[in-house]
Amino acid sequence: MAKSNSIAKRYLNEVSANMSCRKTTKKYIVKELSQTVEGYITEHPNCEMQDLYSEFGDPFQASFDLTSKEEYKDLINRAKRKAKIFAIVSTVLVALVIIAIVLVIVLLNKYGGEFEISNIRQD
Repeated sequence: MAKSNSIAKRYLNEVSANMSCRKTTKKYIVKELSQTVEGYITEHPNCEMQDLYSEFGDPFQASFDLTSKEEYKDLINRAKRKAKIFAIVSTVLVALVIIAIVLVIVLLNKYGGEFEISNIRQD
């Protein structure tokens, strides 16, 4: 079993070394792939590194394929977050504009359209 673990670890390290993505994305991908590789090794206890290459692809191609999928998901999630933030900021700005308009209307009604800075009480 120790040999199998070292083969899995070596393969995962090779895949990880070829990834060019954010650290958190890389950790997630390697964790998911680790479970899959370990499952394969459990089913095939005498497998060699070449068997992993045949099953999952060479480390460069595997890292490219996995990174592309995860980066796409990551980009979609970031775009959704930015859209939510934009919607919240826009809503707050619209609310502030409405409050400002209502305040101006109230002040104009209170002072009969003759609002001047001198009309404000100074204590």
